[in-house]
Amino acid sequence: MSTRTKSNVCSLFILSLLTAWSGQIFANSLDGDTIDDSIDNCTQVANEEQRDTDGDGFGNACDPDLDNNSIVNSVDYDLLKLEFYSGNANADFDGNMQVNFADLGIMKSFLGGPSGPSALSNQSNIGFLGRGNNFGASRIILGQGSPEDYALLKNSGFQHVRIGYKMDEKAGGAPNHIIPTYDMTLLQSEVDDCMAAGLICIVDPVHNWANNGTATAYEDTAANRLKLQKIWEQVAGHFANYSIQNVVFEILNEPHDIGNAVQITSVGLTAIRANAGNANRKVIVSGDGFTTRQALLDAFNNDELPTDDANLIATFHYYDPRPFTKQGSDSPGVDVSWGSNGEYNTVTSDFAAVTAANQAWATRNGVNPLTVYLGEFGVDNDAPMADRLNWLSWVVMAAESEGFSWAHWQMYNNTATAKGMGPWTSTEINNPSLRTFDSHVVDALTTFYEAEAGNQFNGVAVESTNSGFTGNGYITFPANDFGGGVFANQTIFIPRQDVYALTFRYASDVARTINIITTDNNGVNAHTVTNETFPATGGFNVWSTHTVNALIEPGDSIIIKLVSVTEQGPNIDSITVRK
Repeated sequence: MSTRTKSNVCSLFILSLLTAWSGQIFANSLDGDTIDDSIDNCTQVANEEQRDTDGDGFGNACDPDLDNNSIVNSVDYDLLKLEFYSGNANADFDGNMQVNFADLGIMKSFLGGPSGPSALSNQSNIGFLGRGNNFGASRIILGQGSPEDYALLKNSGFQHVRIGYKMDEKAGGAPNHIIPTYDMTLLQSEVDDCMAAGLICIVDPVHNWANNGTATAYEDTAANRLKLQKIWEQVAGHFANYSIQNVVFEILNEPHDIGNAVQITSVGLTAIRANAGNANRKVIVSGDGFTTRQALLDAFNNDELPTDDANLIATFHYYDPRPFTKQGSDSPGVDVSWGSNGEYNTVTSDFAAVTAANQAWATRNGVNPLTVYLGEFGVDNDAPMADRLNWLSWVVMAAESEGFSWAHWQMYNNTATAKGMGPWTSTEINNPSLRTFDSHVVDALTTFYEAEAGNQFNGVAVESTNSGFTGNGYITFPANDFGGGVFANQTIFIPRQDVYALTFRYASDVARTINIITTDNNGVNAHTVTNETFPATGGFNVWSTHTVNALIEPGDSIIIKLVSVTEQGPNIDSITVRK
């Protein structure tokens, strides 16, 4: 039974009307488009289609920084001239399929400053979707989703959620395979709640079809192709008026070798693109073989992915090594450890191989590489806790270092044989307000930190006067008070001792210098980057990024201290930690 009133027909009818009228509900948009500012890749330029052809988190409409060095200058002007009257997508800022004087005019309006602003720029190296989690189909179809779930995700630092359903089980018989109104309405209510929380929603309507067993699992037959086509005609039509920035489609989860992923992609894309509202919508596709990493490598290497659709996202799932990640179900009660140098390095090389195959595929076919999405990864709760957290953290860092968006599997069920990150008992099922995530898992998955969420000492303060910041504000250093006691700190999770890239989003009128100190897990100062200079950005309301490589010790309570020693430090908006 639903934990809330999913069958309130009147309310959902009103929501449907709002969606049909606006293309999005609950949008808070200052630039006049229907994209909520919290997920808009150009927050001050209306850009309904959210084109971001270079995948840097800035929409083309506000991104004339062609060399991606964080400032629009004469170098970008020269690059634009080389592309004049061509169809170069990255230089086509207005989206009219040709680089011309209109694009030059857009570039001139940004000269001397950065691209943006964009709500997604702080995740610019992790693809279109950013950081996410999975909400299982088995819960969604029972009406157990709630607005509280999506608010919990948003407040925990996630930016999208993959929403599963089982339309293959719910659809009627041939030839039309009609989806019952109740199920379509239930799926819509989840998407509406997701959007209301300011999250990107992945609609995954046939999540279990490939895994239903030999009797009913998806096989490449004419009957199944027709059914998949009809399901997607209905789902795509239902959500056609939803913003393409808020709603992404995934054609079919984990197709097996008998499913023929090439045909699945062809059937699904044809049905989706037939509706004008979905012409530029992002669609997630995969290779054969359970959507493993090898399946995606094979799809790239064998040229099995479409080269004529610029709005595809290639996905894979990662549960390696299986004896470790699935030990709760495969070897209950027997601890399998993880964490040798070789095991860490395997993750890194596994993900690098995906990037290499993607780039080789793009070069062979004369197209841009696809955005890559790590759609599932996780470890059974039965695994040794420290090893589990280190694996999760390292997988995230390795993925983000390659520019992959990711989604942890999954939100709930922290029993020994499950990979969830929060309890799922009758208490949580019946009272959504009591649903929580395990804080230690959230910490391990976190690589992005709002500076204002840390601690400030001796004059360092949180402000929100200058525009363009993310979160609730930024930290400022006092103008006339310096020394080792004037600092801000942030607690972070580090899986192993290594050199990490610390990327600071900051603003400053002139070049300013600070010390960056990292502690061990007991809070004792361990390593210091001395007199690190942050270049001028053009003002305290002009934001840029600066990356510092720092040796950091492992632990779940590592502290980064930012110390203004001899002068006022820059305004710091956020810190991202990458491998």
